[in-house]
Order: sequence, then C-alpha cells, then structure tokens
Amino acid sequence: MAMVFYLTNNVVTGMAMVFYLRGNVDTGMAIVFYLQDNVVTGMAVVFHLKDNVDTGMAMVFHLKDNVVTGMTMVFYLRGNVDTGMAMVFYLRGNVDTGMAMVFHLTDNVVHA
Repeated sequence: MAMVFYLTNNVVTGMAMVFYLRGNVDTGMAIVFYLQDNVVTGMAVVFHLKDNVDTGMAMVFHLKDNVVTGMTMVFYLRGNVDTGMAMVFYLRGNVDTGMAMVFHLTDNVVHA
C-alpha cells in the first residue's frame, strides 16, 4: 500500500506512506513527512518487522528555527529486547552542536 500526497501553499510539501506485506503481516513500513513554514522540514520513520516483532526502527527528524536541526534514533530489537540503541542530536543556537548516545543491551543489561 502506498499513499503519496503533494500539496502547495506551505501546507504539506510531501507525504509518503509505504507498507510491505507478506501473508497479511507487515514486513516493512516507511512514513515520510516534509513540511514548510518552520514547522517540520523532514521526518522519516522506518520499521522493519519479522514475525510481528520489530527488528529495527529508525526515526529521523529535521527541524528549523534553532530548535532541532537533526535527530536520529535507531533501535535494534531481538525477541522484544533492545540489543542496541543509538541517538544522535544536532542543535543550533550554541546549545548542542552534536550529541551521540549509544546503548548496547544484553539480557536487559546496558553495555557501553
């Protein structure tokens, strides 16, 4: 299933929703939004499923107006347990130029 919208007049510049199914089970889902007028310049959400369990999730946000210029969140799951998580932030306005947080989990225990 694919849904794509393109609007003008600074409302919505693009929206795409893509689903991949196998045996009525979502094997992958992607959602992408692009807005204007300093609201949201880009957002991407990607899910990868296997037997109804998320094997990976990526979220990317890009904002303007000194709020958040970039944020990336990546999750890796195995048996409903997080095996790794990475978060990267890029900010403006002399707040944070870059921050990275990486977690590796084994049996619900965090390992750097």
